[in-house]
Amino acid sequence: MVDWQALKEGVEIARWFNNIGVTAFVLYYRIPFCHSEVPLKDAKTAMQIIHRNAKEWKLNKNRIGVIGFSAGGYLAATLGTHFDQTNKPDFMVLMYPVISLKKIYTPNGTRKNLIGENASEKLENFYSNELHVSRKTLPTFIVHAEDDNVVSIENSKVFNEALKKNKVKSEFIIYKLGGHGFGMRPQGLDVDNWPDKLQKWLKTQSLI
Repeated sequence: MVDWQALKEGVEIARWFNNIGVTAFVLYYRIPFCHSEVPLKDAKTAMQIIHRNAKEWKLNKNRIGVIGFSAGGYLAATLGTHFDQTNKPDFMVLMYPVISLKKIYTPNGTRKNLIGENASEKLENFYSNELHVSRKTLPTFIVHAEDDNVVSIENSKVFNEALKKNKVKSEFIIYKLGGHGFGMRPQGLDVDNWPDKLQKWLKTQSLI
């Protein structure tokens, strides 16, 4: 059975990075089913493995980033705000991401799967990434469409506001049309050009 989501927002993205000279890895992380620590543990472990093998794999240890789409964008943002020195990425790319588990931002399945519907305020706050942005947060590139009816663009807006407040280098690209889950597949819309904008940003930040 083909996992079309993993193909569109994983393998196809990795191939694009390969085509611009960037080594890419695809993480298949575990679904938490209310074991909230599981996805972040998988992401941290993956980053530790990459750092540990960077010399052998001929990688620049100071240019290792993380990219995620939708719920995967949530995990990327969680890693980028809850890291320690053994698993710290150098930049984040967040595509139509869930950011906050506050009910006001209605992350739907992400909240339910991660912390459950009746989680404590303490747990909710811990996994609401906009509350954990600091001056140490990584340079961040965000893309979201205004007509996204699955993950509200308010997630990206609140995160971008936190980045700006803390003077973190960031770029927030908003498209009027695009919906949710567009990946890199052409739609004949302006949103199709986000990979070009990302490549330019990566070069501007001296990340590629």
